Amino acid sequence: MEASAINATTIRVKFSNGDVENFTVKELTEGENTVEFEYKGQKFTEKVNFTAPVEPVDKAEVEEVIFDNYRQFRVVFNTVVDEETATDPRNYYFEIVESKPDKLAVEMKEDLNLMSIDDSAFPGAPETTTAYKRFANAYPALAGNAGWYWYNNIIAETIEGKTVVTIRMPELARFDGGKLEIKEGTIEKKLDKDMTVNVAVRNVRDKDEVRIIDTAVFPMFIEDKVEPKLDKVYKYDNTVKKSGDLVPVEVDINKTIEVEATSTTKQLDLEFSEPIEKKEVNNKDVVKVYVNGVEVQDALVYATPKDATLSYDDAKIVGFDLEKAVVAANFKASDKLYNVKIVGIRDYADNIMVPSTITFNFKLINDKTKTPEAVKPIVKDIVQIADNLFKVEWNRANATGKLTIKTIDDKITEVEDEPVSLSRPEFDNDGNFVGFFSYVAVGATDDARPDSPADKTIYYAGQKDINRNITIDSIVGYTLDEDNKATKDAENKEAYNKKGMELVKDELAPEHAFSYITTDLYGVKGYTDDIGSEITMIMTDNVPFDPQALDEVMLMTYGGTPAPLNVKVSYEKDGIIRTADVEVKDTNFKNNALTIDLNDVIIGADVKLLDKDDNLVEGATYTIEVPKGMFADPKKDAEVPFGSEYGFDSDGEYTGKFDFAPATDGDVPTEEELKGMYVDAKREDENGFTSLAFTVEIEVPNKVEEKVEEDEVPQTSKPLIEVKDNALGKQEIHVRFIGSVDPETLRNPENYVLNGKTLADWEMTKEDIKYVIDGEKEEESNKYAVFTVPEGSVPVTGDVAFIIRDVANKNGAKMTPVDTKITLKDNTAPEILEAKKDGSQKIILTFDEPVILKDGETAATAGKNFKVMVGNVEKLVNEVKIDGTAVTLVLEGDMPEGEITVSTVLNHNGDMLIEDLVGNKLAEGIEIKVER
Repeated sequence: MEASAINATTIRVKFSNGDVENFTVKELTEGENTVEFEYKGQKFTEKVNFTAPVEPVDKAEVEEVIFDNYRQFRVVFNTVVDEETATDPRNYYFEIVESKPDKLAVEMKEDLNLMSIDDSAFPGAPETTTAYKRFANAYPALAGNAGWYWYNNIIAETIEGKTVVTIRMPELARFDGGKLEIKEGTIEKKLDKDMTVNVAVRNVRDKDEVRIIDTAVFPMFIEDKVEPKLDKVYKYDNTVKKSGDLVPVEVDINKTIEVEATSTTKQLDLEFSEPIEKKEVNNKDVVKVYVNGVEVQDALVYATPKDATLSYDDAKIVGFDLEKAVVAANFKASDKLYNVKIVGIRDYADNIMVPSTITFNFKLINDKTKTPEAVKPIVKDIVQIADNLFKVEWNRANATGKLTIKTIDDKITEVEDEPVSLSRPEFDNDGNFVGFFSYVAVGATDDARPDSPADKTIYYAGQKDINRNITIDSIVGYTLDEDNKATKDAENKEAYNKKGMELVKDELAPEHAFSYITTDLYGVKGYTDDIGSEITMIMTDNVPFDPQALDEVMLMTYGGTPAPLNVKVSYEKDGIIRTADVEVKDTNFKNNALTIDLNDVIIGADVKLLDKDDNLVEGATYTIEVPKGMFADPKKDAEVPFGSEYGFDSDGEYTGKFDFAPATDGDVPTEEELKGMYVDAKREDENGFTSLAFTVEIEVPNKVEEKVEEDEVPQTSKPLIEVKDNALGKQEIHVRFIGSVDPETLRNPENYVLNGKTLADWEMTKEDIKYVIDGEKEEESNKYAVFTVPEGSVPVTGDVAFIIRDVANKNGAKMTPVDTKITLKDNTAPEILEAKKDGSQKIILTFDEPVILKDGETAATAGKNFKVMVGNVEKLVNEVKIDGTAVTLVLEGDMPEGEITVSTVLNHNGDMLIEDLVGNKLAEGIEIKVER
């Protein structure tokens, strides 16, 4: 009998009769082992020698070379290697592929067509015989410090049993046109983006330092498509450690970063995942910064690009200057909450963050700094925005003066020393800061001036326009404390004069601007979906004032029900005209736009103005006859919708508030409140001037048959992407495709990624994405995907990432993905950051941006949008006071003891009256605990 070991638990036995069998035994150890086994009912004991097999050792070699960004790449080994040789810069070389790749096939020598990133050569050393520079010659700025640089920027780590070497290039030699270059005769070639370079690794030893691994050559394509990410945020705080020490802080919209106002450096350091660079267009940073909704400039502190001393880690830092942001936003550096939104941070390759907006809150606490010297207030301009209302532009906030109006010969004073409200910052519809403005209303009438004229009243005397001399004097600037009490900080003794200013009386009626088929998407002709039954007319108030004036159109009603006038609609096709009266519904009128639904035929029920599917008849021309008086502009004594401003009484004493007639429903405004905003004698007291009769013609395009060239792959690009506003003021994205498309893929919400989320993630369906073409024949037309920007997808106006992918033709051939940036407006509801109890009857809510009341609403009605609970007791909100980002809830009676919560609710009309400056309404269902 012969027994031998197969492995540690199996033996093979050859019996004397020639049988051979394998048996499982207890685990064998190195050397001689006694084993027992049973065969055909008989037990056997034998001696077996066992030698443990030698495990094969993987040969150390380079596994891959990974490009990270324009300053960093990594070399991954298949196992652990010697760290000293793996971090030696002399062991890494570049070769530019376009030069002489055949030389890579021979033995590696120093004079080959490879550029070492070695630091050993010194500035001015002779070049090699092949005229290729060693790295240190190509980048002499590292001279003397090169060894120190590479010691800190070639880093070896062991990750999952493998050595990974990270190599960080110097700033001036980064991979987008830096000074890392080679020469071949007179030709210079730079190691640049969008090219392939060979990376050679040699002379690295294995972990036992026994053998040198084989020289490896790997191609590396220099392309960076990875967006930067915010990793950490630090503050400088000398109250925690010594001055200038960095303390990590958490970026969370529900938390507040507190920085000592007496700290040496009032700055936050934002550390990103890779180097960040300032990108400018027309000498302006493309990254936008908003503080409490106000856009500020130069608050970000970038590292200096292409600076020889700029380290990789420093290039990842963007500073945020708290003091500069506060001053630029015209806010006071005090114990006040500031909300910051930074949108559009980009890396060296112009990849934008996704999502594009960084949001956080901060406070400068314990401010003991002195108030800076006040700016002298200066009037920049005055314009008329209604018959009796003026808008004054200033160079600063909290400036005021007194208005005097005289006849052109200065002999008669009609208005004298009328107080001008305090100037406040204003913003355009995109949330951009426009300037500092104040308002002043005076008396006005269409009557002739009597012998004893009324005080502070201008007289148009039946004329369309008059000329007057305007003066603003007693010009003073104020500082407001947290209680809005004013302290004079500067004055200007030079009066502002505007001689012979033309004052115009509004006697113009609303006019028709343009009309379109409601589903026709701003004139893009041709359609494959149902076109619908609606036509929209856009009206304009046609005011004669400065463009900053009001533009308000009303739909006329008669009979008090309301019962508006009807319109006569007809369409002609094939020589036959069909006509019917169509009801005009006041519910279809909004934002100066009236939508006519041709399903609303009210006379001649047997007349049909639509096709069998209730769509507009393709190829037909529709005519809408609108009668006189359908639309009107504001009534004669309309209230002025500017809300309350800080101001002064007639004696120049600070009053705290100055009201522009915010009359509530059921109250009769006083003569002082009204002040005759529209004064023409022919203007109706109730309806203003009414529109003349007009006619609208609309041609309905023929429906396009879906004929697709199935062999042409669809494609789009950034120049083919447009953002437009639709009739409801919503942003729409129009993506134009060239080639043929499968509509199912074009309308797939998974194929569009906006600000880091697919349209499906933004809760959109294919029904929200329209397929539109711009011609009669699809094969000859451009194709458009059109959809509304999903609500809440853009926290602040600025650039966001937009990806289009996987749109295919009928054969399934997919487009090349497009990864770009588009500029979108803020469409996100304002957010409540904190709630504090103020006395026994007030609660102050702080928002992340300025908010206002919905146009025409009052402080009392807005209280219906808030539910205040103190324990189990509900407290009614009698009034809502708004001042920028601060909203004060004035309660009915004192608050008892107990936990206080504030919830947002819709009023009895199902509406929310609090909105931001671009019309985004406060969301319902928010609940926040109030600090006592």
